[in-house]
Amino acid sequence: MKICIARVDRMGDMILTLPIIKGLKLLDKSFIIHVIASEKNYKIVKHFNYIDKIFLLKNSNKNFFSILKKIRKENYDYFYNFSPNWSGFFLGILSKSKIKSTLILLSRYNKSFSKITRRVLGDIFYNFKVVIDRFTAFENNENFHQTKVMFSLIKKNSFEIKEDVKIDYFFPSKYKIVAPRDFCVLHLTSRWINKYYDEENFIDLIIKLQQKKILLYLTSDESTKFKFKKIFDKYSIIDNDQFSNEKLSDEIIIFDNLDFDKWIELIKASKYVITPECGILHITSLCQNHLTVIYDADYFPEMMMHEYAPWKKPYNKLIFNDEELNQKIVSFVQ
Repeated sequence: MKICIARVDRMGDMILTLPIIKGLKLLDKSFIIHVIASEKNYKIVKHFNYIDKIFLLKNSNKNFFSILKKIRKENYDYFYNFSPNWSGFFLGILSKSKIKSTLILLSRYNKSFSKITRRVLGDIFYNFKVVIDRFTAFENNENFHQTKVMFSLIKKNSFEIKEDVKIDYFFPSKYKIVAPRDFCVLHLTSRWINKYYDEENFIDLIIKLQQKKILLYLTSDESTKFKFKKIFDKYSIIDNDQFSNEKLSDEIIIFDNLDFDKWIELIKASKYVITPECGILHITSLCQNHLTVIYDADYFPEMMMHEYAPWKKPYNKLIFNDEELNQKIVSFVQ
């Protein structure tokens, strides 16, 4: 049995797809599983041992047709498109696979034309599909978690796949993080700054966390410096070239836009991770630490908690418009 899975979107989306991949392999070790990954999530799957081959889809027409040519030669028994974008959708249509299945996530498409076109093409070219409108599903109290709906699509092909699949940390350890004591990772991203929360609120959070006698390390991404000027002026900064896996300092440090391998080792070694809703929450779901996630108050927070919660990991959920937000965040740190 030869299966291809297209997941050509973001890092967190791919992590939520890993239980499907592992579940299929546990169902039958002889299954040959290929994955089409994006430039954003390839680093997630390249070390995942349940995959037999990975195709990297880059953001170019030339690369799209190169990947298409390769997958057409594979003669898959099953093709699953789990991506909301057009590239995964059309790769499935043109793949020459015997059985084609797709998710159609209606709330991802702003225009009625796109929604209608997806449904019509899905009816014509796909053997099976699951259509999800997050707003309707939420109102009807349905389970529309991303991993759950992927399982439901797989089961349409009569695969008796178990849903109690847990994914543990599987990345190779290239660095050993040695800290003087337990530490908390505060992930700096532009999503902290909004109409309910600003840099001064964040500085207040740091002060309150310091009172808990917990060591604080801040990690950043490319969006950070423009939003946290005071923070970057105040604390020591370590970039990729300066990073060492020797004993870390007993002071607040900003680890500025680290390479992925260094960043995930820091997350794994931490006792706590505090972050707005973004990809790091799914990385943390693979680890044994305590996770607190703050959701955008103006972007359907309860719905996002339902659809993109970390798989099989308990975590603390807060919303940015909470007037006692910092106090509640600190309360989760023991």
